[in-house]
Amino acid sequence: MENRYDVSCLTGRLVTLPGGRDKEGRPIILITIPTDLPQIDAVPALQYLLSLFSKASRSRSLTVIIDARKGPWKVARSCIRQVNVVFSPDELSKLIVLRPDAFWDKQRVENCTSSSNEKQVNLLDYFFTVVF
Repeated sequence: MENRYDVSCLTGRLVTLPGGRDKEGRPIILITIPTDLPQIDAVPALQYLLSLFSKASRSRSLTVIIDARKGPWKVARSCIRQVNVVFSPDELSKLIVLRPDAFWDKQRVENCTSSSNEKQVNLLDYFFTVVF
């Protein structure tokens, strides 16, 4: 029996399906990190939004954008882990994390991302992309 998810998990408007598509035509899911929350449980909302797509759509993969420009990096890292738990490698094409320029001035990129053979990190002006 397939899991049924409830729309009530979207009440905080932290995880949304804005209706846009990336350059390759894949649907975009947006996670916004607020300034005032110490932790976010995005798993139920991600599972609900993923359940809206057919298996054929999920096999063509999706793009997830985490907007962490105003929120703490600790919460953004937690959201990155949650996205990786919910999405299978076939369902997630790109994971894009938006950070302000001041963040990159203080950090070494090697400390922010983990490297593995199947993941490639691309740094672009305001954000970095993890390609699966």
